[in-house]
Amino acid sequence: MSKIKSFRALMSHNSIDKVYLETIDGTTGYKIKKFELFPEKPGVNNSESLFQIFSIEASANAQVGAVKVNFSDNTLLGVGYVGSSTDQRLETAHHIVFDNIIFNQDIFIVYTDESTNNRPANYHLELEQVKLDTNETVMATLKDMRNTSTT
Repeated sequence: MSKIKSFRALMSHNSIDKVYLETIDGTTGYKIKKFELFPEKPGVNNSESLFQIFSIEASANAQVGAVKVNFSDNTLLGVGYVGSSTDQRLETAHHIVFDNIIFNQDIFIVYTDESTNNRPANYHLELEQVKLDTNETVMATLKDMRNTSTT
């Protein structure tokens, strides 16, 4: 049975949350199992919350304040969107996670409220721990290094 690690936070508009995962030997990998979003004040305020998960800090920094999603970005691990309205019938949520990607380094969550209200919002992230063999460890680490050098 695999081990699940959970992370959660309330994030403010245009912020980055670093999830510390890096280990000394890199033999522990992770896959996203669940990514959930929740407005700070559901049904009270209008908001359009966009969360993106990146494998490297440079890509995360480039997205602070940006209202765009690029599925061609090979450092993008997942995206979540939740819209909240004072009319509770209009609340919507969309989650897209690239769950076949295994990573063994820290990840970065970027939050932007696309409405004019700049409201905080919550996320809950579950990662499945995966034991990597030597080849998988080298591949995951090289992939992270390559992504860092090309941004």
